Amino acid sequence: MISRFIDREEETRILNEEYRRLPSFVILYGRRRIGKSRLIEEFSAGKNVFAYVFPDALKKVQMQEFKEKAATHFEDKYISMLGTESWYDVFS
Repeated sequence: MISRFIDREEETRILNEEYRRLPSFVILYGRRRIGKSRLIEEFSAGKNVFAYVFPDALKKVQMQEFKEKAATHFEDKYISMLGTESWYDVFS
């Protein structure tokens, strides 16, 4: 059963402000099980948004998965081929 999405008006407003300011980069973090992923899903619906939820995994695994998903989203195979262990390099 899918529950209703409620009580996230302020967060959605902030995300919409950032979306209108393209390019934009938002980091969403918080305690477990408070609806961060659902907020991202609801906000992203119908928009050209690249959203990545980091798994609880080693940095190397997180980075490779991130690069692969970014390469697919941005249609740029070279992103996935970056040979770095620096988040700064990946985002640059």
